[in-house]
Amino acid sequence: MVKRVSLTGENDLNAKDKDTSEELIAVFMAAAFVDQYAELVDDLDEEAPVDPGPDFWQKWTTFFLSWWIGQLTGEALASAGNASDISGVGVDFDEVAAQAENWASSYAFNLVTGINENTRQALQRSLSNFYADKIDFEGLVKSLIPQFSPTRAESIAVTETTRGFERGLDIYEDELVKLGFRTDRKWHTREDEKVCVICEPNNNKLRNRDGWTVAAIPAHPRDRCWTEIVVVTVKSVLSLLDLSAFKTDAKSLVNELYGDQRTIGPIYIAAGS
Repeated sequence: MVKRVSLTGENDLNAKDKDTSEELIAVFMAAAFVDQYAELVDDLDEEAPVDPGPDFWQKWTTFFLSWWIGQLTGEALASAGNASDISGVGVDFDEVAAQAENWASSYAFNLVTGINENTRQALQRSLSNFYADKIDFEGLVKSLIPQFSPTRAESIAVTETTRGFERGLDIYEDELVKLGFRTDRKWHTREDEKVCVICEPNNNKLRNRDGWTVAAIPAHPRDRCWTEIVVVTVKSVLSLLDLSAFKTDAKSLVNELYGDQRTIGPIYIAAGS
């Protein structure tokens, strides 16, 4: 089980579901990579190896795509459902489900295409080295192993679990906004041996009020940071600010800080709301 605690001690309330998702993806991708690698090597001619061609890559795109659409949809729905349970604010879950599937279908195609394209580019580099007499056929085959390794499978699992749960919060937040809630988003940087320079400055910052250094989580591969939705009220904003520093009344201050802005993420009802 991965420790999912922020730099300031907050727990990721989706931790258990994320652990399950990461393990499921890592196992699926590692097994698929084994089969893809074996098929690719079998297709390569030892004397004159070439790219196996579009039919090979399309076959694997189709195979990956059907699985990833279901996986990403499930992540987004789990995230939105957890947020609703924690907040107690119900939304139109038929709409949530539709939006989750629409996002997953669109994003999964880009994801799978990118995975196969990275693999294909690695193959092209190895083929170039082969024909430049830098490696023999055995060396070519060995050079491809990292592209089909459990390490790569795990990296994809971590990144895409984070993404799926964040997008589920996006969808749930959109539904809150439709109900008239004013929202912001709070970033939690996961505590780790090496906290990256991208994520550390964003810890505990609200996107609309404070600004983030990047648009959304995941900010990089293997990112396990997370966000919470903050429902903004006059009281919740004043609990975080010294009003004496502003020459305005409370309601005007909130409007000035937030206006009609929306952010892009379990739910956190700010103090005093």
